[in-house]
Amino acid sequence: PATRRLDEPFNNMEGRSDLYRLTVDHDLNDDWKAHFGYSWNRETYDASQVRVVKVNPNGTLTRSMDGTQGALTTDRFATASLEGKLN
Repeated sequence: PATRRLDEPFNNMEGRSDLYRLTVDHDLNDDWKAHFGYSWNRETYDASQVRVVKVNPNGTLTRSMDGTQGALTTDRFATASLEGKLN
């Protein structure tokens, strides 16, 4: 039936993302402004999955088991700029 699950009940995925941002804007004087920005992001991910790869004409399934445990990525970004008038 169309409602039948073809993977496994133990399939699971879990992830987390932590993002921190800092921005600072400062007027240096009437003609000049400074900007600074920084961000830090960490993502963790765990997964265990049985995936259906192929369904044969006789109804037999071909499945593949894969998993990712303890995946970790960390990204950082910084920017700085000055805006003003040159005489």
